[in-house]
Amino acid sequence: GARGDALVGLLTGNIEAGARIKLAPTGLWPLFRVAAYGGDDADRRRLPPIARERARALGHDVTFDRITIIGDTPLDVECARGCGALAVAVATGQHPAHELATCEPDLLFDDLTDVDRVVALLTNGRP
Repeated sequence: GARGDALVGLLTGNIEAGARIKLAPTGLWPLFRVAAYGGDDADRRRLPPIARERARALGHDVTFDRITIIGDTPLDVECARGCGALAVAVATGQHPAHELATCEPDLLFDDLTDVDRVVALLTNGRP
């Protein structure tokens, strides 16, 4: 089930409207309480501080060591590394697992279909 203590945020190089369109079919959009978009800054590495400030505005004092960034590109791993977040790579995009592995993410998944395994690894790696 859902963890009530987890604040779910979105970092994306897309502008907000583009992200909304991409996520609409998944039904995930309402889960994202905070977000930072490509329209906020073209450099993805600058998005985590923007999202953190937005979380603080909602009363969540989030530190980067408590953040997990999940993405499907080397830039996503670099973004996580740059702010000290847990870097999780998923080979569901244009970059295959062997390519993402060279970026040395903390966790690497072929996909996220085994939800129980993914959640167990994420929560065991970061209590």
